[in-house]
Amino acid sequence: MSTVQQLPLELVLEIMLYVFIDAQGKPHKQFQHFSLAWTPYAQRLLFRNIRLHDPMKVYGFLRATLPSSEKDSSTERLGNAVRSLEMTVLSKEMQSLFPYVLRHCPKLHELNILLYSDIGVMTLLQPPKPSTKDMQEFESVSYASIQLPQIQAIRIDVKLDNSVFLSQLFRIWPSIRHLILQGSAFIAVAQSLQNTESTHLVELNLGKGNTRMLAPVFSTLLMKLLNSSLEPIRILDLRGMFRPTVEGIEQAITKFGSQLRSLRLPVFDPNADFRVLQNCTSMEELIIDGYPRENHFTIHRQHGYPNQMGWTDASTRRAHLGHPRKYL
Repeated sequence: MSTVQQLPLELVLEIMLYVFIDAQGKPHKQFQHFSLAWTPYAQRLLFRNIRLHDPMKVYGFLRATLPSSEKDSSTERLGNAVRSLEMTVLSKEMQSLFPYVLRHCPKLHELNILLYSDIGVMTLLQPPKPSTKDMQEFESVSYASIQLPQIQAIRIDVKLDNSVFLSQLFRIWPSIRHLILQGSAFIAVAQSLQNTESTHLVELNLGKGNTRMLAPVFSTLLMKLLNSSLEPIRILDLRGMFRPTVEGIEQAITKFGSQLRSLRLPVFDPNADFRVLQNCTSMEELIIDGYPRENHFTIHRQHGYPNQMGWTDASTRRAHLGHPRKYL
């Protein structure tokens, strides 16, 4: 038995990441051939993060990760190695392939999906038997009997107005703990969430979206998502929003500030009452993108906010603000 086979898998992968990553931060495609003993580990590293943006790549991935009845088969081992999946659902073909891709990644942790075409929920939960010409080689696989992976983190960018898939998101994956919503995804997910429905969110990140349109309901939708979580909210990131309403931010910090470890805001708002930050007793990170007016910053730092948050007493010199600067 070689030395590499005696080492824990996690340690082997860390060694390979250190040695075999190229200048662009990507693994060398040929390094799995350096040594037969290293090949299985190299393959797992290459399949850890998968990006699928066209049907030809999807078919290639499905062939490489075909589920098998054989214990620890090479193809199934590669499917088990996938931890992060990025996929663009642009066409009807990509839409139909999505349920099969997920079932080839039983240990998938993170899903990054760009939606141009909606995904049928029933097809996702109960995929039909492959019938197209390109899928004939997968007819022997009983996809309906394979469970969806229990995804922990999901990032969704939506380029369509209405999405049945988004309205059922937490019913499909109640295991979601880290949620990033871009485009109109925030509206679709928050509006469809029932008042009695529970989630397990510990991180909520609202990416770029049309918040001018959201202004009248932003506070309500934000609080609805945060209130649904049975877990403490540790990370709240609103930097992608266009001037989120002061009321929504203040309500969120007032109620959930004691839980937050990280708060990330797009810009100082002249009308905001920064005293609500005193509720953030467990804060480890505060990130604010943008420059306040210097006189406005001076006024608010005289309220006596905690020094570790970046504010100083009025008697000290004027504090310097970077763009962005982390306040710990």
